[in-house]
Amino acid sequence: MSNTLTSVNDEISIQLDDNLRRALTHLRSTGLTDEQNIQQAILDTARNLFDATRLKAQLDALDADPEDRAEMKALGALFGLN
Repeated sequence: MSNTLTSVNDEISIQLDDNLRRALTHLRSTGLTDEQNIQQAILDTARNLFDATRLKAQLDALDADPEDRAEMKALGALFGLN
Protein backbone atom coordinates (compact mmCIF):
# COMPACT_ATOMS: atom_id res chain seq x y z
CA MET A 1 0.00 0.00 0.00
CA SER A 2 1.47 3.36 -0.98
CA ASN A 3 0.34 6.55 0.71
CA THR A 4 1.23 9.94 -0.70
CA LEU A 5 1.29 13.02 1.47
CA THR A 6 1.24 16.37 -0.27
CA SER A 7 2.02 19.79 1.12
CA VAL A 8 2.54 23.14 -0.57
CA ASN A 9 6.24 22.50 -1.26
CA ASP A 10 6.94 18.78 -1.06
CA GLU A 11 5.44 15.41 -1.74
CA ILE A 12 6.42 12.27 0.13
CA SER A 13 5.37 8.78 -0.83
CA ILE A 14 5.91 5.88 1.58
CA GLN A 15 5.24 2.17 1.58
CA LEU A 16 3.45 1.12 4.74
CA ASP A 17 4.40 -2.25 6.15
CA ASP A 18 2.32 -3.92 8.85
CA ASN A 19 4.21 -2.20 11.69
CA LEU A 20 3.83 1.24 10.14
CA ARG A 21 0.18 0.60 9.36
CA ARG A 22 -0.51 -0.37 12.99
CA ALA A 23 1.42 2.65 14.27
CA LEU A 24 -0.45 5.00 11.96
CA THR A 25 -3.76 3.46 12.99
CA HIS A 26 -2.85 4.10 16.61
CA LEU A 27 -1.84 7.70 15.83
CA ARG A 28 -5.08 8.27 13.95
CA SER A 29 -6.93 7.52 17.20
CA THR A 30 -5.57 10.82 18.56
CA GLY A 31 -7.86 12.67 16.17
CA LEU A 32 -5.04 14.25 14.21
CA THR A 33 -4.84 13.94 10.44
CA ASP A 34 -2.24 11.71 8.81
CA GLU A 35 -0.36 14.83 7.75
CA GLN A 36 -0.37 16.23 11.29
CA ASN A 37 0.76 12.89 12.75
CA ILE A 38 3.61 12.56 10.27
CA GLN A 39 4.68 16.18 10.73
CA GLN A 40 4.75 15.66 14.50
CA ALA A 41 6.74 12.44 14.14
CA ILE A 42 9.33 14.20 11.96
CA LEU A 43 9.60 17.11 14.40
CA ASP A 44 9.85 14.79 17.42
CA THR A 45 12.55 12.70 15.74
CA ALA A 46 14.56 15.77 14.72
CA ARG A 47 14.26 17.21 18.23
CA ASN A 48 15.38 13.92 19.81
CA LEU A 49 18.37 13.68 17.46
CA PHE A 50 19.32 17.29 18.21
CA ASP A 51 18.96 16.72 21.96
CA ALA A 52 21.07 13.54 21.81
CA THR A 53 23.78 15.29 19.79
CA ARG A 54 23.79 18.27 22.15
CA LEU A 55 23.92 15.99 25.21
CA LYS A 56 26.83 14.02 23.76
CA ALA A 57 28.71 17.25 23.09
CA GLN A 58 28.13 18.36 26.68
CA LEU A 59 29.29 14.99 28.05
CA ASP A 60 32.36 15.06 25.81
CA ALA A 61 33.18 18.58 27.07
CA LEU A 62 32.80 17.47 30.70
CA ASP A 63 34.92 14.39 30.06
CA ALA A 64 37.66 16.54 28.49
CA ASP A 65 37.85 18.91 31.46
CA PRO A 66 40.29 17.60 34.13
CA GLU A 67 38.47 19.44 36.95
CA ASP A 68 35.11 17.98 35.91
CA ARG A 69 36.66 14.51 35.64
CA ALA A 70 38.09 14.84 39.16
CA GLU A 71 34.72 15.99 40.49
CA MET A 72 32.92 13.09 38.79
CA LYS A 73 35.48 10.67 40.25
CA ALA A 74 35.00 12.14 43.74
CA LEU A 75 31.22 11.89 43.44
CA GLY A 76 31.54 8.31 42.23
CA ALA A 77 33.68 7.46 45.24
CA LEU A 78 31.21 9.19 47.56
CA PHE A 79 28.37 7.06 46.22
CA GLY A 80 30.45 3.89 45.96
CA LEU A 81 30.40 3.82 42.16
CA ASN A 82 34.16 3.55 41.65
